[in-house]
Amino acid sequence: MLRTCIDAAASIHRATAKETKLRTNLHSLFLAAAMIAGIGAASPAFAQTAEEMRGDGRACEQPDGYLRALNPAVQAAVDAINAQRRTFYQTRATAEGVDAASVGAVFAVELQSQPTYRGC
Repeated sequence: MLRTCIDAAASIHRATAKETKLRTNLHSLFLAAAMIAGIGAASPAFAQTAEEMRGDGRACEQPDGYLRALNPAVQAAVDAINAQRRTFYQTRATAEGVDAASVGAVFAVELQSQPTYRGC
């Protein structure tokens, strides 16, 4: 029983240490999040950026760091932005030694500070 408690505490400590490591890199992650939030602006294939779609209510940010289309007309743009975010989250997760879902959740929190933020 005691060993189980010790193992559980060690597991929580490892998870907390990884989370702390992820949060210590938050500044660089936030800069990247700002870039990702506007993905599509430089591509002529996407007339709408994440900011534009959030700003006029056609899309919203989910707590997992991905956009959700609220208007079927922007679904393809949202899917493309989410694919790029997914790739970026996985790359950062690998570099930080955490899972991609954790990176996405951190980005979701950071995106809340943007003027055009619209949560789902």
